[in-house]
Amino acid sequence: NGADIRFKDNGANIGVFSNSSSNFVITSGVQDADIIFKGDDNGSAITALTLDMSEAGAATFNSSIASGQITITQTHPTVFLQTSGGTTNDAAYLQKYNNDLYLYNKESAGSLVLGTNNGAKVTINSSGNATFAGTISSGAITSSGTITGAQDFKATGNNMKLHAGGNHIINMDLNGKFYPQTHNAVDLGHSSTLAFRNLYLS
Repeated sequence: NGADIRFKDNGANIGVFSNSSSNFVITSGVQDADIIFKGDDNGSAITALTLDMSEAGAATFNSSIASGQITITQTHPTVFLQTSGGTTNDAAYLQKYNNDLYLYNKESAGSLVLGTNNGAKVTINSSGNATFAGTISSGAITSSGTITGAQDFKATGNNMKLHAGGNHIINMDLNGKFYPQTHNAVDLGHSSTLAFRNLYLS
């Protein structure tokens, strides 16, 4: 009448099927012993699922998980992607931390690749250098280092503006006119020992 089914081996309680407030409960009766689900896949014995009781019930699935939605409820919910036999030290992970979302590749020489249409579109290497496969459309771009372009630099507005030290120095308009921002404030060339070689005028 206790509604328990007990599995024993030489008196040792191995596992229990029980009823708890109409809930069907499966309990592993040995400390740190796993609960393992096995089956037959087209004639081959498989371990479909292992619940590791020494790791607070961590679940290891042999194959894919099909679900409409997976919800992770933690203070800082994290999804780890790691190779079989690997550790979280060489994994990639997605984490929600406070108001921020982090996407990391922890491999020391690994890159982070974002893609669409089955192709890489943005690649960030382990040094933090980013390579874009297409055009970058942006408002203001601030750089503390060197910006290198393999092709032309183009301005979609009426003027291309060059700044140095936070100051607006030079303009080039859509008609090709090249002029300083402030009248009589900019030299063409640097000095008598660092000057342009030729100047062609029509």
